[in-house]
Amino acid sequence: GDDDCGTVAELCHGVLPLGQVWGYLGRRLAPLLRTDAAGRVWVLWERRVDPEGNRQPGELIGRAFDGQRWGNTVRVTPEGYPYCYYAPADAAPDDGAFWLAMRHPMEPDAWNLLADILTIGDSADEVVTAPYPWPRVALPEDLAPLPSVEPTRVDGGACQLYFGDLHAHTTLSADAEGEPDMLLHYARQKARLDFVALVDNDFCYCPLMNWEFETGITLADHFDEPGRFVALRGYEWTLWDKEHCDHPNHRTVLFPDDYACFRHIDPATPTNEHLAEEVARLGGILLTQHRDWDLTDGEAETAFEACSAWAYYIDEPTPFHRDLVAGRRLGFIGGSDSHRRNPGTCGALTGLYAPELTRHAIIDAIRNRRTYATSGSPMVLDVRINGEPMGGEVSVCGPPKLQVAVQGTQPLETITIVRGTVGGEIEDVGPVCELPVEGMSATVEWTDAQVQAGTVFYYVIAKQRGQDTHYASNISIGEGCRAWSSPIWVTQREG
Repeated sequence: GDDDCGTVAELCHGVLPLGQVWGYLGRRLAPLLRTDAAGRVWVLWERRVDPEGNRQPGELIGRAFDGQRWGNTVRVTPEGYPYCYYAPADAAPDDGAFWLAMRHPMEPDAWNLLADILTIGDSADEVVTAPYPWPRVALPEDLAPLPSVEPTRVDGGACQLYFGDLHAHTTLSADAEGEPDMLLHYARQKARLDFVALVDNDFCYCPLMNWEFETGITLADHFDEPGRFVALRGYEWTLWDKEHCDHPNHRTVLFPDDYACFRHIDPATPTNEHLAEEVARLGGILLTQHRDWDLTDGEAETAFEACSAWAYYIDEPTPFHRDLVAGRRLGFIGGSDSHRRNPGTCGALTGLYAPELTRHAIIDAIRNRRTYATSGSPMVLDVRINGEPMGGEVSVCGPPKLQVAVQGTQPLETITIVRGTVGGEIEDVGPVCELPVEGMSATVEWTDAQVQAGTVFYYVIAKQRGQDTHYASNISIGEGCRAWSSPIWVTQREG
């Protein structure tokens, strides 16, 4: 305010440290007001013990106000306490004692709450200070302007291009920042997305409680406004069966209507196969995450996450090509995997073609693979083979003709066409044509004179000038320079 008391509480410890850091479970952004036996008012909040650490313990600290001045910042909880994760909102009794509920992340009983009675007062006398400096980081000032795109024809109907982020986390995930309503505001107002999916982890250090899952769903329903902004219902499945594979087998789970949280720690859904069956029963879809995965045979398996704010997974394309060669029909999407309150602006987007901006239309477009991934910029990409749009299947007689239309946010550089054969060899999948282009938009055609027997898939990589830039902790304004179209499958017919 206008008085001279200065900063009362530093509530941002650990948000943007110098190095890489994960989120934090404690009450850093949810201070408590309590009174002690002497009648002093205390502001209590939590901070990391180690600002650069991952899954490090926290400590509850606070300052007392005696009616005239604020005291020193002191440690309130004894050393070695677990995370102070919950506390009742009602006022404390006159003796300064109140219940504190806590968790031990990563412990076998992480889904249990521990409770203790804490008394604040004169015993809290260990003065603490901020343990690290705050560096300044220069970020781009604003986003590129959104493109103006005329409706296009897909499957005989008019479709509009929409942009969104299909993979963002909130503070309901144990390793992420930001309240869900804050992120929904950011996605709609700052990132200017058409759609977003906040998909918190069903289990990451601590399980997603039923009330937490319902909180996310309720807020998504509140913000969902057909025709203006779509907030999808969903969560992230986080199975990592370390006895059988060397990589997490996560999925983004999205629902158009009915929904449920099928955790891998729940007895009824311990495997991906159980998950796929239950999600399909509710009409939902599954999207891969990270660098590798093990697909099920379930119909809910829908799309590959080609890129995120952490990495451009498709730069190491073997897992993608492995499943495409095996005959899988999945599209490409981009999801930021944002953990730092900035869905849509930290390095990955999905562009998709849908007849309207509603949950059902967005889910149907992803299910039908009318999608492409970008490394952050709202590049326009339209790929067709003999008129069939991206994600489709077409039969041809003779050489297939590819038509590619691109509109960049920066001058364009190249269009690369990648080809592979269903049932062929993974190592044979690769670029078959690279076309130089100039200007802010380009339309090219290319005919594959090497007619392939059987079923062949093609996808396109569009690149504009510049390089994809990484910032620590998902904090960048997304201005990526590449886009990857969903494949199109082409089968040769006789005659």
